[in-house]
Amino acid sequence: MDTGVVYSKFSISPAGTRFFLSRAVYDAANKQQAYGNTSYTWDNNGNQVAKTTNQVTVTMTWNQENKLTVLHDGSNLSFTYSADGLRRSKTVDGVATHYLYDAVRRSRGPWKGWAVGRSAT
Repeated sequence: MDTGVVYSKFSISPAGTRFFLSRAVYDAANKQQAYGNTSYTWDNNGNQVAKTTNQVTVTMTWNQENKLTVLHDGSNLSFTYSADGLRRSKTVDGVATHYLYDAVRRSRGPWKGWAVGRSAT
C-alpha cells in the first residue's frame, strides 16, 4: 500500500491517559485505504469497489458512467439506468423495484414487488 498520510485518533481519560481509538490511512491520491479494521479499494475513476471489515467483503461494480450497477453484501443487488442517467430499477435477491419519473425528471416513487422480467402494463 502506497501510503500518503496516516491519521490516528486518540481519547484522553479524565486521569490524562491517552487511548488509541482508530487509525485512518490515505494513499498519495488522498483516497482512504483503511480506517480502524476496515480497508477500502478504489477503481481508477475514484469509485469504491470493495470494503472489507472483519474479513467480510462488500463488492461494488460501476458502469462507464460511474453509476453503481452491482453490489454484493450478503445479498445480491443490481441497478439499471435509463439513457439519461436516471435509476430505473433496483433488484434485491430477485425482487425488483422500478422507479418512475415525470417529464421534468422528478421522482414519482418506486413500484415495488415485481418479479424480475415483468413489466407494468
